[in-house]
Amino acid sequence: MPRSSVPIIPPHTPDDMVLAIEALRERAEADGQGTLAYLLLCAQIEAEAVSKRARIAEEERRAGPDEIWRPG
Repeated sequence: MPRSSVPIIPPHTPDDMVLAIEALRERAEADGQGTLAYLLLCAQIEAEAVSKRARIAEEERRAGPDEIWRPG
């Protein structure tokens, strides 16, 4: 019986989710499951976007009120 590819430890950050999806995608590609690999690539792209938004939100949360509105 095949073992599950789902990580035993749940991801704690969006970056963890990106890494988990990437590992699953690579395994699907290695196993010749192209359709699954494509769907995981789509999920990875979405997870990377979520991770980026989370990083930006964290930076804004840590920044002082004046720093948020400074021109880049």
